[in-house]
Amino acid sequence: MDPTHVFLMQPYTEDHSERLCETVFAELAEIGCITKRADKDPCHVGSRLQDRVDDYIKKADVCVADLTSPRNENVLLEVGAALTLQIPVVIIASESLPSNIVGNIYVELNPTDLSKEEILRKFRSELRLRMIEAKNRIGHLPTEKFVAHGYPDREGVDFDLLIRRAERRITILTTNLGYVVEQPQVSEAHPKGRTMMESLLEELPKKKSRAFRASILALDPDSNFTNERADSLHRSRRDFREAMRQNLDTLTTALSRIPVASEVRIYNEYPLQMTFFFDDVIVNSVVAGALSSRFCVTYVHNLSYRSARETFERHFDALWGRSRTYFEDRRTN
Repeated sequence: MDPTHVFLMQPYTEDHSERLCETVFAELAEIGCITKRADKDPCHVGSRLQDRVDDYIKKADVCVADLTSPRNENVLLEVGAALTLQIPVVIIASESLPSNIVGNIYVELNPTDLSKEEILRKFRSELRLRMIEAKNRIGHLPTEKFVAHGYPDREGVDFDLLIRRAERRITILTTNLGYVVEQPQVSEAHPKGRTMMESLLEELPKKKSRAFRASILALDPDSNFTNERADSLHRSRRDFREAMRQNLDTLTTALSRIPVASEVRIYNEYPLQMTFFFDDVIVNSVVAGALSSRFCVTYVHNLSYRSARETFERHFDALWGRSRTYFEDRRTN
């Protein structure tokens, strides 16, 4: 199972918080969590602190917030942002909480008592229990909101992590498979970059569920829409078609080598969105007339949000139903 990614929200100018931070880091490491703090990450040297905080909140599975006295207003704002994004938050506090966050996962502690061995043991035990509670809430918090993480382009999305976490399905709707087959993507696990296809080949055989399935929809290289897309991107029609065929063959050959049920279909339409599903997580890129979708604004949603299934999954199903099979492997792992 992949480790839980935790972001620690803390004031950076308080001595008491530094001791608390060390204790939290040590305890979470023992239970298999990867914990980040925004002020000491060499990967973000030179970037604004607030940009780092925003990025870590969006990528966290769980947040831990130091709201011990004296309470920090910036941390309160960060807690609000995480709760709005439906990210579970474990709050460490030494006094009563504001009414709008009372009822969230809570650990009571006065940081000055960390030097007392009995209180330290009790805190560490309580923190473990609250982390189990928070992990059980990941992806299951009820919401009537439609919340999206927005990125200026697709490169901001950690596809490698999404592939590793998927337990039931990976479903892709695209035009040209070039982004999947050819484009190296830098991630936390692979700072030198690897393609999505390389991630799929390594991670899919590890999937434990026999029902796991990979479904991929790509534009038919012989479609008239392929000519239109080549023209809009100022590409040679012949070269564009050939690249599409080559990418289809490269991917299907690779999929045939791994014991996972998979199917690749081709369609003869012009889609309005490029969509990637990882279980219930959706990565969606808009389609622009003269720009590849990988360079367009990209959003990450969840199918639990209101109308998300109608907006994204039914659109995919409609195209799938009108497509034809290019490759199919019914094997299961």
